[in-house]
Amino acid sequence: GLMTVDKEVNQEVIKNNNNFQDGFTKIGKYYGEGYAMAGIPLIVYGSGLIFNSKSFRTTGRLLIESLAAAGLTTSLLKILIGRSRPYANDGEYKFNFFETKNIKNSLPSGHSTVAFTISTVLSERIDNIYASIGLYSLATLTAYQRVYSNNHWLSDTFLGAAIGITAGKFFSDLEEERNSRNRISFQIMPTLNSGNIGFNLVLHF
Repeated sequence: GLMTVDKEVNQEVIKNNNNFQDGFTKIGKYYGEGYAMAGIPLIVYGSGLIFNSKSFRTTGRLLIESLAAAGLTTSLLKILIGRSRPYANDGEYKFNFFETKNIKNSLPSGHSTVAFTISTVLSERIDNIYASIGLYSLATLTAYQRVYSNNHWLSDTFLGAAIGITAGKFFSDLEEERNSRNRISFQIMPTLNSGNIGFNLVLHF
């Protein structure tokens, strides 16, 4: 799997460090941090309250639900797996199961989880190809920054991204399914006409 190339990729990315990348990749870092995790859903939901937009409120709620599920999953896996971070210099195959120290909580990447969760929910809700490209590019920059800053292995970011995408799509699809059930329903109504008993199928859109 990806772990077999983790060390090689890590060394190659870090070798190309420069001032431009130092500054540019910080955008990705901020997008995956805790205040983005808390702030973006609150801003979206709050905008829905202020402007009386059900769509914004729903998007905010989906962000909160998805981030909570993805965040809990990632946090538990970090502790259970206990993988050493690259800067610990323990190698890519060093695992310390049931470890709570940050230096040994590399897998999965929390920043990547947050970034891809947010991008997935917003992409699903906006439903525009250009918005999706921008959102997923931003999340990918977050994942790249985690490797670039020597905080994570490549495989850490892939698992974090997978968790975020899965959570975002799950809750977005669940909402869409709920709306579909609300939009289209049917009833079977008994009828009595001239002594004949029958049934009518009534569709509600």
